[in-house]
Amino acid sequence: MNYCAMSGALGVDPVAPTIEVLPPVVRLDAIQNFSDIYDMFDARLWLKSRYIVLPNVTDCGYGTVMRKGMQAKYKSMPCVGGYLDGTVEAKVGKGNRRIFDGLDENWGNHRIALFQTSDSRNQSYDDLGKYSTWVKWATPTAEALRQACLAEDSRISQKEPQLPGVYISRLSVSNSKFLGPVELLLNPQYTALIGGRGTGKSTILDYLRWGLCDQPTSADTDDIANPMSRRRRLIEATLKPLRGQVEVHFTLNAIPHVVRRNADTGETFLKVGDGELERVREDDVRALLPIHAYSQKQLSSVSVRVEELNRFVTAPIRARLDDFDRSIGDVSGRLRENYATLQRFRDLQANVSRSALLEKSLADQAANLRASLSGLSDEDRVLLNDKPTVDAARRAMTRWHRDLDQSVESVEALAQQILGRADSLTAITGAPVVLAAPTETLRTENQSLLSGLASALVSAAAAARAAMADTGTLANQRRSAEVELERLDAAYEDVKARSTAHEAKLAELTDVEARRTAGRCQVN
Repeated sequence: MNYCAMSGALGVDPVAPTIEVLPPVVRLDAIQNFSDIYDMFDARLWLKSRYIVLPNVTDCGYGTVMRKGMQAKYKSMPCVGGYLDGTVEAKVGKGNRRIFDGLDENWGNHRIALFQTSDSRNQSYDDLGKYSTWVKWATPTAEALRQACLAEDSRISQKEPQLPGVYISRLSVSNSKFLGPVELLLNPQYTALIGGRGTGKSTILDYLRWGLCDQPTSADTDDIANPMSRRRRLIEATLKPLRGQVEVHFTLNAIPHVVRRNADTGETFLKVGDGELERVREDDVRALLPIHAYSQKQLSSVSVRVEELNRFVTAPIRARLDDFDRSIGDVSGRLRENYATLQRFRDLQANVSRSALLEKSLADQAANLRASLSGLSDEDRVLLNDKPTVDAARRAMTRWHRDLDQSVESVEALAQQILGRADSLTAITGAPVVLAAPTETLRTENQSLLSGLASALVSAAAAARAAMADTGTLANQRRSAEVELERLDAAYEDVKARSTAHEAKLAELTDVEARRTAGRCQVN
């Protein structure tokens, strides 16, 4: 209440802000109950129905209604709300909570709404505005406060309400044969279209659904179950003859979006933020803002249609469900790849086991065949017995050369990859002055280290290539070993050629050793 109203009704005179000594506080002892206050205000026609009385209902507070002896006055007071010196959590006990909720018969089951306040009782104003209550209203009036108190569960909050991040803000229709041009602003929380039959409520809803490319899932062909046919006729009859277009403005997490659909061409355009209108598909719009829109007859059929019920439940979380589907698809693909790799590993493991068993069997057979050869000199028998070791040395040398060559190729590839990363370290443009120098120093240092690492790898690979070349030390040593292997092979073949008496056994020994060599190559 302003000072003028209080001065006329309660005799409270305003005090000039420049006054040094405040006048003494005078209690209004003539007022004994709330009815007296209401009578005094209602006696002034200019004030009647333009005020609201909110008593102090703080637990154990000075002058509060919630003190001993005030039970009858609380029961009879016409007030629909009260205020607290602080927060609901700190200033309302369990007993008073039941009273305020209208659950205590002794207090008349009188329910009231609560308003948190923060009296600033010091010169620093530290507590001013510290505790607040939020009220939902259309216009700030005393009647709006009274109505909010009567519906406190939905219109009064002790915590700051969180407005939705996704909402439709505006519907614009350029021209329509039924409604003409339409410009409709929508509330981010709740909008109701109220009107009699035939005033265009369903038409506006259909324009909105068509603008957002809503496409309910329904296989039926009747107009009630399938709104698509009715909406198509509506667009063709009311918008297409006038080449009308529908624009729907909506906000996604503070980013404005605009969808424009042309009834004449059927084209759909989308604008995101400060960008330009771009032609898109209907699926693109539905992916951005999946909506629920039903007429009265359609809504009654949702629960009996499985497809529509599924859309109703999943549409708000469609983006998350699509992410889950993609994740499941990725996991399924990796599982199939891993299972195929596991199967190949199992097959290779089985082949290795069979080859190892075969190699052992062939080794035993070769040793037995050598032992069965009689009439040979000790020198010849040593050559025959050394044959497995000679073959193992040859295989080892081949494997060593192959491993070294592959390793050098890997080092060369890694060096090129590191050089590419060093070249990709570009300078940061537009950085603040205080950040430009340290970031540039860091970039050049990283680039230098990467280049040095790549250079070291290139040098190491080049040294290995030089050693492996025809004139390198490694190649010379390999040739010396190969010469000795060839000498031992020739001596072995000479022994076999001289042992004509054991021609059949030697042929079998040769076959066994060849199979054994092939088996070992598979294992390695």
